[in-house]
Amino acid sequence: MPSGPCSFGWPERDLCCLSDEQRARLALLRSRYEAGLLRLIAPQAKLQGEALVATAHVVATLLNQLPGMLKALPEEQGVGLMESMLVGGIERTLR
Repeated sequence: MPSGPCSFGWPERDLCCLSDEQRARLALLRSRYEAGLLRLIAPQAKLQGEALVATAHVVATLLNQLPGMLKALPEEQGVGLMESMLVGGIERTLR
């Protein structure tokens, strides 16, 4: 399972315990991560502006949440399902 996106899970879960400065830093890091992720997986994306930002946020959120949602499945099956869902959604959305 991907390890990068999961690193946002614990700070987001405990957001109420962070200071305003820590929350602002986390938001900045997440937006940079999302922008870089989308450039990496869909460099030819035709979406622009807020639609592209929203797409990046959804993809990052899915990468963060899917491992937990699919943990009941055998690892190989869970990874395959996660890949299929993400690749299919990305291909259709970013055409």
